[in-house]
Amino acid sequence: MEQLLTIEILGQLYKFRTASKGVIAEAVAHLLENEVSKIENQHKEQTNQMNKIAILLSAAMNIAYENIELKQKYANLVSDLTFRTSRLIHELDNRMS
Repeated sequence: MEQLLTIEILGQLYKFRTASKGVIAEAVAHLLENEVSKIENQHKEQTNQMNKIAILLSAAMNIAYENIELKQKYANLVSDLTFRTSRLIHELDNRMS
């Protein structure tokens, strides 16, 4: 079911149509809003001089970095669990034979 989502970024309202679940779409919107606010607060004295595109790009890069970092951690976890599971199965097989 398509939903209309409104977010405020840098003092402007933006409306998006989204096919994703409402909770997920809202979480994505809040993540972006919070990251933009964080960048603005970090550069309060420079915000007037900072281009809005630069603020949005910084926010997007931070979110992308966190996403890639989480994917890498997830891949490492899956690899570790696969290794440990394989080792446990091997150990159990040895003890049963």
